[in-house]
Amino acid sequence: IHPDNLGQMQESGRDQGHATLCIALLGVICEITRNQGDDFYSFDDNRILKAVEYTAKYNVARLGVDFEQYSWGSGANCQQNTHTIISDNGRGSLRPMYEMMYNHYAKRKGLQATYAEMGARTGRPEGGGGDYGPNSGGFDQLGFGTLMYTLD
Repeated sequence: IHPDNLGQMQESGRDQGHATLCIALLGVICEITRNQGDDFYSFDDNRILKAVEYTAKYNVARLGVDFEQYSWGSGANCQQNTHTIISDNGRGSLRPMYEMMYNHYAKRKGLQATYAEMGARTGRPEGGGGDYGPNSGGFDQLGFGTLMYTLD
């Protein structure tokens, strides 16, 4: 979590396709757990909202964000890898992901979600499988957010 209270994602240094995929999948996980009586949305002082705002600020508003170098090990020998800057690969990626997040945090909880709102408005109406590209990334999420979660 950066001083501006926005949350960098692990995939932010890899590419924006994977960073936005993480947000989209987290939204579905949070909504499933909410429907089962748990609240993953609020985990660790709304950490997911901070990541949503970070990702939307960079990809939708196209503004700069802070970045903390991230290192990890992978492979049989735990080879060290490092991301030193936020990736601009796929910057501007739009997936059907902001509607659910915006409406939960801003409408249900009354929290500020400026960049998520921008993402929701930009992506309306959310499309379905294949509307976001011809490869696997175009089919990762179903675009039901506008139908199911738009409260305004």
